[in-house]
Amino acid sequence: MVSIKDIIIAASGKDEQGYNKSAVGLFFERIDIDGNSTVIDEVDVDKPIINIFKSFNKVQVDIIYSYKNDIDLKMMNDLLIKATNAENSVEDNASVFPLISLSIIPHEFDGKFYMLCTDPIVWCLTAQDPRGDIDTLRMVFDENDFNVLATDDEALAMVNTQIEEEIAEEERNIAFYEEKELAEQEKRRKQLEDNNSQEDDSEN
Repeated sequence: MVSIKDIIIAASGKDEQGYNKSAVGLFFERIDIDGNSTVIDEVDVDKPIINIFKSFNKVQVDIIYSYKNDIDLKMMNDLLIKATNAENSVEDNASVFPLISLSIIPHEFDGKFYMLCTDPIVWCLTAQDPRGDIDTLRMVFDENDFNVLATDDEALAMVNTQIEEEIAEEERNIAFYEEKELAEQEKRRKQLEDNNSQEDDSEN
């Protein structure tokens, strides 16, 4: 069984020959309330190194280029600047919405799995070496806007099974902490009763 973490690892870093392990696409679209989308701009590349870090509720994606003046890095930055321009802000009761999305396709699985990240919380240009030149586009997404998708039924079943297991594990953790909290509350209640009883005895 392939886990979501397995797919993240398969997409990140370099392979044994030193080549990148994923292709990526960055998209700026406009979507209406019926779900129809129009692509305004896109950048598809297959040369940067990708690093994905998934924490409890956030996902950080680094798109790392080998050269500081790489034209694709500039194109991605230009796309994001265009997409987040003030004129693209959403109005109340809007019927069309801007959408930024990032697709990541690991080579290892021959296109059976890919990751789709939407609506970045924040993005910035940075450097892998703090003393070096800018070579990285960093994007941070909410966990709920990070999805692992499958392109065939077998792969889809594997992803769904893994998601179900993760949900079940999360529910078990929630139940454990709720039970622990109830036990602590009962313990404090008994301590309070014992203290009150001792005070009553001392008064008598």
